Amino acid sequence: AYPTDPYTMSQKYSVYNSPLHAVGVRADVSIPQGDVVLQEKPFHFLQTLPNRKSVAVCTTCLKCLGPLSMQLGVLQGTVSKQNLKEEIGNFMLLPNESSSCQVVSCSCNCGEVYCSEQCREHHWSVKGHKFLCTGLITEDEADDHPLINFKIHAMTTNEIFLMVADVFASMCCHLDSLVSTGVELNVAFDIVARPLSGYVRELWWDAAITPKGYKPLAFKKSLKTLVKDTYELLSEVLQLEERGYSVLLSEEYMSRTIGMFEQNNVGVQMKTPLAEYVENIVSGAMTADAPTLAFIADAATQILDNIEDDDMCLDEDCGEGEGEEDDEEEEEEEETGSDMEDENTAEQGETSAAMETSLAAGPVDENLTALRELIDEQGMDTLFPPLDGTAFYALICRINHSCDPNVRVVYVNSPEFGLQATLIALRPIQPGEELLQSYIDQFQPFLVRQKALKDYGFQCECTKCVAERGAGVKA
Repeated sequence: AYPTDPYTMSQKYSVYNSPLHAVGVRADVSIPQGDVVLQEKPFHFLQTLPNRKSVAVCTTCLKCLGPLSMQLGVLQGTVSKQNLKEEIGNFMLLPNESSSCQVVSCSCNCGEVYCSEQCREHHWSVKGHKFLCTGLITEDEADDHPLINFKIHAMTTNEIFLMVADVFASMCCHLDSLVSTGVELNVAFDIVARPLSGYVRELWWDAAITPKGYKPLAFKKSLKTLVKDTYELLSEVLQLEERGYSVLLSEEYMSRTIGMFEQNNVGVQMKTPLAEYVENIVSGAMTADAPTLAFIADAATQILDNIEDDDMCLDEDCGEGEGEEDDEEEEEEEETGSDMEDENTAEQGETSAAMETSLAAGPVDENLTALRELIDEQGMDTLFPPLDGTAFYALICRINHSCDPNVRVVYVNSPEFGLQATLIALRPIQPGEELLQSYIDQFQPFLVRQKALKDYGFQCECTKCVAERGAGVKA
């Protein structure tokens, strides 16, 4: 029920020793253009902290929870994730909404929510939530509890530590299970660590790119200190010393796991069912009655008001300037761009074009007009944000880069499995040909692409880059 390994169409590909970089994935059969090569669920996923407040998903499978009207309530701030189970009965299905996902809360009321009892149990006993649940901590214990201290540390330093904690907690669950059946610890660890093997596992401070304005040695030292402090806190939470796991789940293993994430994790942005529903209405693909249009338009206005209030609070807290370093980062982001931004821009353009066609068809409800204007001004992702986070995939993260890729990854919300990465062939692929994806926007100029790839720690030598470099391309 929880496929973490790639599922379906497994006869189409295999992992092999790639001439490009360590291991790769190659086609074993001819794959036509447009074919689905594979589908995969993330082995580990971390939803960003701001996104957790605006997009309610099952912690285990990442399905969007509740009816669409409840998702709107979360965005409006009228219902919190902690109260979803109690509030779900107050929300009705919108017209043309076929069904909704139920809400199941963590048994200890820590705030984690799920789509089913099965997902809750899987998260507790397999993924290790039983070690990281704050629901059993009393107010008196909270001030100096190891788990609270660790979570505050992670949220105020680097969110990736929350993902590492999930990995370590899951490994502890599996180790406990194997060791209890008499499996020798080193053998058990080899079994448990197998899904994370075969990737480049550099120490974090060797894998991380030194940011502008930092001295390399000072930056490395700061990361070493950060890992040391984080490991001490997490080790106390998981009682690694008492379990006898600290030699294997060591400080070095933590650093190499973060280094692996640094070089292999992928950013995920998946359009929610709510955004798809609104998009269908404003594009004219689906009609909605007047009460529904009024309900969504009013909600969108409230969402925008909340965003503006938050921005005002940030301005008051942060002052007018953010420093040269932030300015440089913003300039670099504008220069390099991303595939996701290009896709979003294209989608917004298509939506605007569809809106214009629909507007020409005849009189339009004033609430629909207001909704279209808001989306046109603010953007769909601003008002109805996608699921946003970072993911580690067992297979997709093995697929190497090319600026002339033959596959692309699309993230979809499967009704059966939740968040799912789908790999699609961009052109016909021959047997034995390596599957290659682009880590960046492959349509950017040569020098911009090379600069963007520095974050991945390599210089691209794909056929496209070699040809452009040989031709003396400067931009």
